[in-house]
Amino acid sequence: MSRLKAGVTLMVCLLCLVTTGCSSRLGQEELTVRQNAPPEANEHSLMIVTTRGRSQARAALFSRERSTRTDYAKALISVPSEHADGRLGATSNNPEGRQSQVTVRETEYFESDDAFLSELNTRAQRLSDDNREVILFVHGYNTRFPEAVYRFAQFFHDLDQPAVPVLFSWASGGRLRDYIYDLNSAAIARDALAKTLVELSESSIDRISIVAHSMGSWLFMETMRQLPRHELRQIAGKLETVVLAAPDIDVDAFKASLRKIGRPPVPYFVIVSQDDQALRLSRILAGGIERVGAYSNDDELVELGAIVIDATDLEDGNFVNHTKFAGLARHAARIQQVLVTDHLDKDTGPVATIPVLGGVVSITGG
Repeated sequence: MSRLKAGVTLMVCLLCLVTTGCSSRLGQEELTVRQNAPPEANEHSLMIVTTRGRSQARAALFSRERSTRTDYAKALISVPSEHADGRLGATSNNPEGRQSQVTVRETEYFESDDAFLSELNTRAQRLSDDNREVILFVHGYNTRFPEAVYRFAQFFHDLDQPAVPVLFSWASGGRLRDYIYDLNSAAIARDALAKTLVELSESSIDRISIVAHSMGSWLFMETMRQLPRHELRQIAGKLETVVLAAPDIDVDAFKASLRKIGRPPVPYFVIVSQDDQALRLSRILAGGIERVGAYSNDDELVELGAIVIDATDLEDGNFVNHTKFAGLARHAARIQQVLVTDHLDKDTGPVATIPVLGGVVSITGG
């Protein structure tokens, strides 16, 4: 078999594998609101910043289309008490198993960024002085708006930390064939994310934690790279944690970005997995250049200022293995404890292995 035919065959196989992994998607492409929450549900009010266009159905908030302006909203989400760590299960867009579904209860637009920031500051003031933190989530490729909302609600619920949850949702087309559309949408969203990061750094919030998944990691890194030096310093002054989960970033581009930005003020947590099929496909599309989220040289990432969490041993619940980060939220405190007490040293190799969801993660850093 020629190299070209072998490459085409592998790509077809990977597309089939990824499609199989996505076969249990939420169903409707737009958010579905239901008034009745499951009993004993926990409620989380997500604040939303987006470059998506508004949906024709007001309660659904946003569509797959791009907007020429940044828009703002909030959504009240209920997560059942018996929810399994890292798993979405049933949702109000896919309501099998009503008693265990994650449900959107209410949605509302903010009519201006001033209204959004006013509520953000109000929520910050309600938190204790030690807990005035924002968790900002940037989703990845092939993500419909409901999927972004549900995934962040699940992650924030499992994280179980007092903070203000903010979703940054860019205009992903939500289809496998939309990779180039998504990449361009992410590029378009850089200015909006930059504005959001600056506004968060100027708010009453004391600390900003970033969780960026897949192509969202590329968006975050490119945004940081383009910031003027004074804004970069301003944001860096409030950065608490940066998590790049399965980052779909060309490893050479990642190195170039860190050289431009400088060594991070706080270590970047990079969650990698050698069996990530989505990143394997991305690598093929990128001409064979390794993606950071499946990079095999942990020590090189550590030299760049990262703490590497290798999740290869974990189960993802499907064949794609691209959302393993979601299962780590409940174990964030344990990971933090390892970082504080075990004093990571890049010369000692993996400092710790932590049992998680039937497997283990290894942590390497410096």
